Amino acid sequence: MLIFPIFLLAREWTALVYMAADNGLAVWADSDLVEMETVGSNDEVAIVVQLDKPYIGARRLLVGAGTSYELQNLGIIDMCDWQTLLDFLEWGIYNYPAEKYFVILWDHGSGWTLIPRCSFGSDWSSGNELGIFNGDLRKAMSSLYDYTQEKIDLFAFDACLMQQVEVAFELKDYAKILLAAQTVCPVQGFCYDKIFEYLIDDPERNEKEMAKAAVSFNIEAYTNTQPVVYSALELNKMDNLKAKIDQLANTMMQGLLNSSLVAIRENVQTIPIRNQTPGPDDEFIDMGDLAQGLDSLLGNAETSELVQAYDQAILESQFWGDDYSLATGLTIWFPGEYRLFKQLIDEYAGLDWAQSKWRQFLNWFYNLDDIRPNSISWLTASSIGKNNDFRLTWNAGFDLAPVTYKVLEMTDSTVSVFNGLCEDSSQWNFQGFTIDSTNAYSGSACFFSGNVSNLQNAIETKEQIFLSDPGVFIF
Repeated sequence: MLIFPIFLLAREWTALVYMAADNGLAVWADSDLVEMETVGSNDEVAIVVQLDKPYIGARRLLVGAGTSYELQNLGIIDMCDWQTLLDFLEWGIYNYPAEKYFVILWDHGSGWTLIPRCSFGSDWSSGNELGIFNGDLRKAMSSLYDYTQEKIDLFAFDACLMQQVEVAFELKDYAKILLAAQTVCPVQGFCYDKIFEYLIDDPERNEKEMAKAAVSFNIEAYTNTQPVVYSALELNKMDNLKAKIDQLANTMMQGLLNSSLVAIRENVQTIPIRNQTPGPDDEFIDMGDLAQGLDSLLGNAETSELVQAYDQAILESQFWGDDYSLATGLTIWFPGEYRLFKQLIDEYAGLDWAQSKWRQFLNWFYNLDDIRPNSISWLTASSIGKNNDFRLTWNAGFDLAPVTYKVLEMTDSTVSVFNGLCEDSSQWNFQGFTIDSTNAYSGSACFFSGNVSNLQNAIETKEQIFLSDPGVFIF
């Protein structure tokens, strides 16, 4: 008897499209589904959709040529629950295994913020949104990674304003490429017919080729229609970008703010969140334009390295419209007013990106620090030892503008910088003080301020004291 081995070969690509359309965008979800059906799935590419609409509920569909096939009817569900997203992605990967995965999240978007705007998605049935700063997206994607132990090859948002460094940092450990609009995008969204036709034409295309093509297709579709920016990021470059931001921020915060830096912020490319007209009061700016401005101003190794790290992270970026002529593909939060910074800084702290020095840099830039440090927490005491000793532990508080103290111990007491015993006026100028021999705690005399209220006394050394090295002050 001859035994032949059987090889189960996975398809090249599975596209998992999460269409959270239980809101006013439902009609556009229908039109995008029709676009997908002009291409449909085949043996090499599976296009699988979870579509939720008002009053109808959610269905899982396999997109075919000319029609879609219902796989499951889920009824009324909350598409802005991160566990619902996770369930769809796990189900899709299990039932439609492939060499590469293309995940698309479809709905409204506003970037990392949640209150008072949606972050991603709007589910009318539940009244919920899927948050970024509160960890919703991170929970879904980290749990998926635990399930697959592989990164999603191409992750995309078909939603406005999602190409932000704060969002990218939430995904950097769980996906390879991030495709999204940097700006408010047309309500028609991605050009699904062209994107999937390009993939079906050659399923062996990799994630970088797909992302570049999608950017081009979308820009071509909206040329002469609406100003817009689409881009694709290499997420494995995010850690290096953060390192270069931190390096430059640490250096800049050692100095004083100057008018040239303020002018850079006033003239940088901004990304409006409610209209198509950029202005200096916008909350979001183009990160690449900021890096170029800092490099032009400072021109040092740190700014050059930041520009280089940024350029390496941008796989592709294209724009249409003069309003975005300086846009380079990635947004960062930089409110035009301290008031807006103060309103959202607590939410910003929930982002992985907040582990960078960016919060501290913004606080330094505004130079209006009145935000109290976080209180220490989780104060605990160990068991009492045999010598009645015990150990206290706590989580450190966080301060946007910490004060650093340095204590020096002099081992050579002969190095005297100043020696004035405050017993006479030979080395001192004083106002309101008198030399008093009756109230001296030690020595023969002291400087006595008097004992009345609202004193206006002052005292200073007659000569300036210069410190070139540590030394001992005696007075």
